Amino acid sequence: LVSRISKHIQDGTPVENILAVTFTNKAAAEMRERLEHSLDQDVSKLWMGTFHSIGFRLLVSHSKTKFKVISQSKQFSIIKRLLSDHKMDVDPAKVIRFINGQKDEGYRATTQSGLYEQAYLLYEQHCHESHLIDFGELLLRSYELLRDNERIREHYKSRFDYILVDEFQDTNVIQYEWLRLLTDTKNN
Repeated sequence: LVSRISKHIQDGTPVENILAVTFTNKAAAEMRERLEHSLDQDVSKLWMGTFHSIGFRLLVSHSKTKFKVISQSKQFSIIKRLLSDHKMDVDPAKVIRFINGQKDEGYRATTQSGLYEQAYLLYEQHCHESHLIDFGELLLRSYELLRDNERIREHYKSRFDYILVDEFQDTNVIQYEWLRLLTDTKNN
């Protein structure tokens, strides 16, 4: 991936017109360091990071409301408390897996038909009221931002000449759909 990015830059593509996505902060930092070393130039304007960090960047740039990203342990404690408060006898870890799985597939809670769906709705309401976002929500909201706002979507589609994804085969549904919104099949 570093070689491909290097080649695009050497061929004249402006650094800010490349989006490189990977799965870990460590990989992104290493790729950035290798690029700076091999090109001997500043690549700080390169959009490189994890799906979550780029989703965060999009949301901060375009969201009208402030929010706080919560850790997985904070997510667990919130769900555990909500389940206790509402006397729902279900394993918090299973609820988290359900919620995160739904978000990975691009789904929001829409009904109260089952216990997990009820817990998802309670959790989503709590997070909304408290301006909290978990990692799955970062991707889901940034996807919804691009999907629902043509002006923003077109801005980024025209901005990025190249979108490169490390370990593309490991993308989940929401990551894949997020990428599809940014790509222009007529060009690259």
